[in-house]
Amino acid sequence: MPDHYVEMSEQEMSDQISLNHWLTAPRPGHGLHIAAGPGEWSYHPYAELATESLRTAQRILAAGVRPGSVIVLAVGDPLQFTTAFFGVLAAGCTPSPLATPATFGNDERYLEHAANIICVSGCTAIVFDDLLARYAREASERVGSGPVLVSSQDSGSGAEATAPLPLPDLALLQYTSGSSGAPKGVRVSVGNLVSTIAAQRDWLGLTPDDVFAQWVPLYHDMGLITMVHNVVLQNSLYLMAPQDFLRDPLSWLRLLGRGLATATSAPSFGYAYAAKRVRPEQLEGLDFSRWRVAILGAERIDPTGMGRFGRLLSPFGFDPSALVAAYGMAEATLAVTGVTPGTGTVIREVDSPVIAEGTPVKFGDAGVLGVDQPATGTWLTGCGAAVPGMSVDIIDEQGAELAEGYLGQIRVRGTAVAQGYQGDVAPGRFTAKGYETGDAGIIVDGTLFVVGRIGDSLKIRGAAVHAEDLELEIATELGVTPNRVVVLLGTADLVDLAVVILACGDREIDPRPIATLLRSRTAESVALAIVRGAPDAIERTSSGKPRRRVLWRSVLAGELRGEVVHSTWGEVSGKPAPWDSEMRSEDGGPR
Repeated sequence: MPDHYVEMSEQEMSDQISLNHWLTAPRPGHGLHIAAGPGEWSYHPYAELATESLRTAQRILAAGVRPGSVIVLAVGDPLQFTTAFFGVLAAGCTPSPLATPATFGNDERYLEHAANIICVSGCTAIVFDDLLARYAREASERVGSGPVLVSSQDSGSGAEATAPLPLPDLALLQYTSGSSGAPKGVRVSVGNLVSTIAAQRDWLGLTPDDVFAQWVPLYHDMGLITMVHNVVLQNSLYLMAPQDFLRDPLSWLRLLGRGLATATSAPSFGYAYAAKRVRPEQLEGLDFSRWRVAILGAERIDPTGMGRFGRLLSPFGFDPSALVAAYGMAEATLAVTGVTPGTGTVIREVDSPVIAEGTPVKFGDAGVLGVDQPATGTWLTGCGAAVPGMSVDIIDEQGAELAEGYLGQIRVRGTAVAQGYQGDVAPGRFTAKGYETGDAGIIVDGTLFVVGRIGDSLKIRGAAVHAEDLELEIATELGVTPNRVVVLLGTADLVDLAVVILACGDREIDPRPIATLLRSRTAESVALAIVRGAPDAIERTSSGKPRRRVLWRSVLAGELRGEVVHSTWGEVSGKPAPWDSEMRSEDGGPR
């Protein structure tokens, strides 16, 4: 990308795009199409959405909420979520979306999460719909002197639509953590959000005639920013709930095969899932030649699954060069790098997949995503160059920039990098030189290849699973204090791995309940390892926090002080484990 993109200021981006202009000048003939049943869609023009958004703003202000406040969105319905989000902004307040209960497995875990978000966000109100009304009330009651509750629907009070108030400084407070750990609220400014909208428009070459088809949940950063981007630019948009896609992925493909939509975005597993569920004969009569943008992000991309997807759709006019691999995160509002549509996404085989930070990576064969389907070997997917307004570099453990071809931590900077976290949460990640992502990667010929996480989280079906959350659950399961447990989550030899270290000495441990808990929170593709170590097996910082990156490097080097009492590495990866020959005993010698 040209260098001037990185130097573009938030103000220059803001001059091009306004988040609330559409509320007073809705574009005729365009709007949202909401899934209303198998093959059925309800259409809502932008004029209707603008009116309801402004009425929502009026209800918020009438409830006594002051402009500048944070408002939690407990809204499951896609249409009402959209008008609630923009209604909060029109009231001069900051929206903070809340995940839905399906993400958490049971009501108690969800209510704990919701109450936690209400507390740490400092919200003064919750906008709720009928789907999440009970949860909003119960979570609010747990807080004590809880926030004001405002319905996302007009209850017949006759609230009048009024002109939008000036935008707040903070356009979004996006939470990324799970139920029990310290939630991380990413502070996204108005400038961050409009710069991301401008960057996506220019990177993807979007025109006023492009139409997105979207099933990723709206509380997720990928789903949320895609919705906001399309509404602000007033492109038409098809929205379906994740459960609708999982039940019938063909309905998503029909939108793109009938020319109703030209673009979409989803995690890699969504495309692979569609390829698994849909048969070629079901695609007869569809023409995918107008589908020009298929963004893949939110998790490491599976070249084999995408090869199956490309082979399924290519006979029906799909061009695999529409597959656009991207890398992003909530801390950068969304997109950081991305492949240019129509150029094809490169995949590269790694000659020696066991690589350490700070060392060069040797590549072998190359292929094209969606065309080639690797049967063997370890492959990485190129996620393109930095999008407009952003830049990326690779750094070592001391923060020094590494040369191209060396593995290190990915650091990003630019106009979309957020203003830090709400409260004193992991402030060290946001530095004067950029945001240190905790992801390992390599840059080759200007293209970023993402290897995986470094010790503290994993992406499972596009959602983050955090080590802190699992530690508290495991400690509760075992009846021990949390400082006796540490969880390491990351990628070893391109295999997702969860390691539990139990600093319990000679105490007998039954690993089965822990393995069951880990499996329920992750996926079958994640390898598990449970280690019983000495009381001092968990290295900690001076403030008492586990030194996850140090411990993670010990795992990869086979140097942990302890005994592996349970492992699924072999059955998941089919490869020797790092600890098979070099895991150390508690006295420091070979086991």
